[in-house]
Amino acid sequence: MASVDVVIPCYNYAKYLPRCVESVLSQQGVDVRALIIDDCSTDDTPTVGAALAQRDSRVLYRRHVKNMRHIATYNEGLIDWATADYVLLLSADDLLAPGSLRRATRIMNANPNVHLVYGMALLFTDDAQVVNLPPDTSPDSQHIVRGADFLRRSIIGNPVPTPSAIARTRVQHEVGGYSASLPHTADMEMWMRFATRGDVGVVPQVLAYKRTHDTNMSIAYASKPLGDFRERIDACRELLGGKRAALAADAPTFAEAQQLIGNQVFWWASSLADAGQNAACEEALNLAAELSPALRQSPAWRKLRIKRALPAALRRALVALSDRLRGTAQPQVSSSPTRKIGWWPGNA
Repeated sequence: MASVDVVIPCYNYAKYLPRCVESVLSQQGVDVRALIIDDCSTDDTPTVGAALAQRDSRVLYRRHVKNMRHIATYNEGLIDWATADYVLLLSADDLLAPGSLRRATRIMNANPNVHLVYGMALLFTDDAQVVNLPPDTSPDSQHIVRGADFLRRSIIGNPVPTPSAIARTRVQHEVGGYSASLPHTADMEMWMRFATRGDVGVVPQVLAYKRTHDTNMSIAYASKPLGDFRERIDACRELLGGKRAALAADAPTFAEAQQLIGNQVFWWASSLADAGQNAACEEALNLAAELSPALRQSPAWRKLRIKRALPAALRRALVALSDRLRGTAQPQVSSSPTRKIGWWPGNA
């Protein structure tokens, strides 16, 4: 039976911690431990964490004497503490779906060149949205993505929902921990490092439930996409620039990454222009041209330049007309309280 260490960093999430740990201990088909790291919480986490450890020998609890922040806490669990066959990082406010660890570990057990497996994650805001969801009993299926292909896909955005990602612990120790210089794209860069060592397994089922709320660390950063673009560039420079000997011959180059991200930044600039955010648009265009100089000679660039020269009122009218023609003026809102995230390559 495969062994899995689930690292659970916790900072002031005492109210969520018991359900998180329950979702780990209830996993079947694996030998599991829950490794709780309390990053000097100021709520009831010490009492709750110690009680959980007292109640079940599979739960281990440790507490920092001072706040170490998230990157250092993650790496402590993944690199310094985890010893099982496989390891997963699970925030104390998130949950594992029933059967997720068995689904993931069986793929790596059967495929020695696969060192990372992920699945879909379901976003939720309240426990009531997921507490009574039936387990996914659909037949096990999988898609093995070549490392080079996964690298190329990752350049345009993180395909992996972090709470659904299970790694081979030996390889996790080899590739190292999260990068402190990439606080907001460190997870994407981590998965790309795994892809330089082998293939990546993907399952279509939901493997985790990811909570969204006002205290998520990513909320404040979500409004600053240019920072995300720049960190993605830094990650690609580190992994793809100057280290070709360690990569497959058909792996993407750093120049290819620059062009792909440059195109994304350009279209982000176009949306900023539509919203009348001229200063932000100019900043984005400068970055796009820096990454992909050929963009300045493209028809799309010339079209955007003409659009930006129009009076603001006329530009807004044209945007509204375009939205209506595309049928996006009144987007349909899903009635479901949850939303699934994660890249499934089977339909690509």
